[in-house]
Amino acid sequence: MRPRLPARAVTGVLLSLALTLTGCGAAPGPQAEPAPARYSGTWLSEGYPVPDATLTDTQGQHFNLRTSPSKPVVLVFFGYTSSTTRCAQVMTTITKARELLPDHLAAKVQVVVVSIDPERDTPEVLRHWLDRWDGSYLGLRGDLDEVREVAGDLGVEIGGRQQGGHGDYEIAHGAQVVGVDRERRARLVWLEGTSADVLAADLETFVEEQL
Repeated sequence: MRPRLPARAVTGVLLSLALTLTGCGAAPGPQAEPAPARYSGTWLSEGYPVPDATLTDTQGQHFNLRTSPSKPVVLVFFGYTSSTTRCAQVMTTITKARELLPDHLAAKVQVVVVSIDPERDTPEVLRHWLDRWDGSYLGLRGDLDEVREVAGDLGVEIGGRQQGGHGDYEIAHGAQVVGVDRERRARLVWLEGTSADVLAADLETFVEEQL
């Protein structure tokens, strides 16, 4: 078992989720403090390590969240392709923010999307969905229990299925984007609804600090 977040941090997340977690709802991460003046996102004062967990990308290759990223900044998002428009909106925001960055800084940001719906998100489905935004985005899959544990280690809560009509379902989960530094510690969290302009401004500062 990997080390879990402090109980008080998890409690804070769960309390927030109890109020806001529906569909692709958002919840703040643990250890949240007011961001330094240079950031608009939620700053994690101590940061917390990315779990040493290996998932599988859409090409069937193993990818370790801690050791495999090749770029100094990683954006991690947990979502699924059958979501309502909210997950797509988050992906659009990430894409627009990267487009606003100078090319040499955008090239230092790796976007990783972890599917929370491996039953429907086959490698082909997930790859096709990500390609709507950028072919460089990495899609990861794994056993749902492991994905839940990985998400929890990063302060993102994943709930259960919510049945809809015609046998369809949605999955409740936090829709925040987690920013990871070159030491592979989560340092920034952007909640759902963050604009592309705000995210881009934060990313420009964050990337420059990691070079």
